[in-house]
Amino acid sequence: MVYIDKMNNKIKDLISDIGIDRYNHSLRVIETAVDLGKIYNADIKKVKEAALYHDCGKIGNTDEVMKISIEKNIKLTEEDKKSPEVVHTKLGAYLAKYKYHVTDEDVLNAIKYHTTGRADMSFLEKIIYIADYTEPKRDFPGVKKVREESKKNLDKSILTALKNTINYLKSKNEYIHKDTINAYNFINENRRSDILKENTQKDLKTLLEAASDKKAYNFKLIDISKISSIADYFLICSAGNTKQAEAIADNIVEKMSEKKIKINHKEGYRSGKWILLDYNHIVVHIFVKEERDKYNLEKIWLDGKDIDVENFGIENWS
Repeated sequence: MVYIDKMNNKIKDLISDIGIDRYNHSLRVIETAVDLGKIYNADIKKVKEAALYHDCGKIGNTDEVMKISIEKNIKLTEEDKKSPEVVHTKLGAYLAKYKYHVTDEDVLNAIKYHTTGRADMSFLEKIIYIADYTEPKRDFPGVKKVREESKKNLDKSILTALKNTINYLKSKNEYIHKDTINAYNFINENRRSDILKENTQKDLKTLLEAASDKKAYNFKLIDISKISSIADYFLICSAGNTKQAEAIADNIVEKMSEKKIKINHKEGYRSGKWILLDYNHIVVHIFVKEERDKYNLEKIWLDGKDIDVENFGIENWS
């Protein structure tokens, strides 16, 4: 009962500070954040706390928020001063800590960055950012798309939201906080990297299937991305004779070409004992047995990471 009374007093203080309308907005943010937290297996207790207090710094208008922040000696950057509309987040983190006794740093940061975002946001920060953006009563161009995306791909939804915000501020000729720019660039770069990785996995599967179709055997897939700039992967396989090596190479080139993937360089067709197909990120080596034993690339690239080709549905035999 004591805890409930204390909690009730905090709620009364919160409503007194931010008003009933903003408090109701916070309740909707809690509801949205909890739904997202359940989808993405977040800490629901932390989600609720961050969502409840995310706007506790919105005490009065922007000038009043700025005045209170200065009075409390809250450190404001030049970026904050150029974007006074976001200063309530800094005041909010301060009040959450010293008035409402929030001790969790992740929760405090989620409050602090719920408007601007920032590079390398924590999981909780992302949930509070997007919950505030998409709570049920938000109604502006693009919000429906972000709302739908948030339930399927959190980073994608945040990227769309950040892009919308940046475009809106540009259209109004208003200053864009660097934290917002940094948040967008960070997530965009990571998503690009994830897409590249996904495409590389698809390319590896195509290469393996094309080689396997022509009875290549004794596959060795080595991740060399951490130890060399030559490529990300070496795919090594064997052929029974030079004609088969050529057939394997031809099928690989054909299947990759069908997927609009151009080969950078190829060599070794004349002898057929060691055919090399260079796709920049993946280099394929097709050997006849004697040549493979002679050059022993596996030993040379021993520091690379072996990848089991059976992960791609390929039966490997030697």
